[in-house]
Amino acid sequence: MPCAVGTVPAGSFLPGLAIAHGAIRVDPESCGSPGDVLHEAGHVACTPARFREAMDGDVGACIKAILDADPAGGTAPPDQAEHAALFHNEQVAIAWSYAALCRLGLPPEVVFYPGTYGHPPGQAPAGMVMMLQSGFAPGIVHLARLGLTDEPVRFVGDAVPECPFPAMRRWLL
Repeated sequence: MPCAVGTVPAGSFLPGLAIAHGAIRVDPESCGSPGDVLHEAGHVACTPARFREAMDGDVGACIKAILDADPAGGTAPPDQAEHAALFHNEQVAIAWSYAALCRLGLPPEVVFYPGTYGHPPGQAPAGMVMMLQSGFAPGIVHLARLGLTDEPVRFVGDAVPECPFPAMRRWLL
């Protein structure tokens, strides 16, 4: 996935971080958290390849535009799997960023720090982290359905899949 260091336009969704035509742009001098970079990378990585370049600016607005696109505009509408990836993109990006943390050997607090994901300042999303660690977060199911990972073993006696979350088969959809 393209990633560049450089100037980020004023008014970007997150300080020092922007998505421009499917590429991540980071200004290290003003970026709020390296975890934000991982989360935004999850949005781009889990967007179907043929729509990735349309990711430019506000992720939610971009996804809405893709899902609402008029087929007469020249681009075929998303098929069922692509629609699911786009519709559940926030949940998938959360699970993807957690898998990336695990792969990099970083603590969950890098992405799931106090004040993130709608929590009040000073309060970390501990429940979200516990769901990811236990394998019960909705984004994990969607990552597995997209073929990026397998659902993890949740109960004693369950068969161990080939590539259980947080391990990933591949990182890009």
